[in-house]
Amino acid sequence: MWAVYELAVRVGLRRGELLGLRWSDVDLHEGVLTVRQALQRVGGELLIVAPKTQRSARRVALPAECVTALRAQRAQQIADRKAAGTNWKGTGQGLVFTTKNGTPSSRAT
Repeated sequence: MWAVYELAVRVGLRRGELLGLRWSDVDLHEGVLTVRQALQRVGGELLIVAPKTQRSARRVALPAECVTALRAQRAQQIADRKAAGTNWKGTGQGLVFTTKNGTPSSRAT
């Protein structure tokens, strides 16, 4: 969860924003990400929701350390997907932070 900590500490993303982050919202070449959604537990179920406020939907410049951490996260997720094979449960949402079998992560620790 190194990348989670990097983003939380260096750019101040909230837990739900981190866990709801999609690869389509991350531009590693330009070093920016766009907060468009959050992952939230509602009634025991994980749901994708709109950001907390209108100002929460924003574009964030990424320090080099965050870009490095996200590249490592991408490589780890690809390796996890290969290792899981047919057990991969990715939902097609393209979330950056998933469990080893591709389900949305509910933990930022």
